[in-house]
Parts: sequence; C-alpha cells; structure tokens
Amino acid sequence: MNVAVARTADQYSCRWRNTNRLLGSTGAIGVMTGHIRDAGYTLAFAAERDGHRQIA
Repeated sequence: MNVAVARTADQYSCRWRNTNRLLGSTGAIGVMTGHIRDAGYTLAFAAERDGHRQIA
C-alpha cells in the first residue's frame, strides 16, 4: 500500500510505502507493531466486521 500526503501551508508533502500487509486487510481499523527489549516484538490490532469490533 502506497500512501501520499499533499503539501499544505503547514507541512511538506511526503510519500511512503507500507510493508505491513495487515493494513490492507478488509475491516482493518488500525495496526501498530514494535519491539520492546523486555517484551520482544509486539502487535496491537483493531478490526471491525459485521458490526463487531475486535481489539488485540
């Protein structure tokens, strides 16, 4: 998924390519990945389908 943000009076334009395939999933609301030394690799994900919202 490629994302582009147009230039405004307050910010420069930018483009980036997302490599997280979860964001392209149907119903995906948001996703965050990361790494914390004590916990290791982490994932927070929210999705909605058939009126039900799941957050993990």
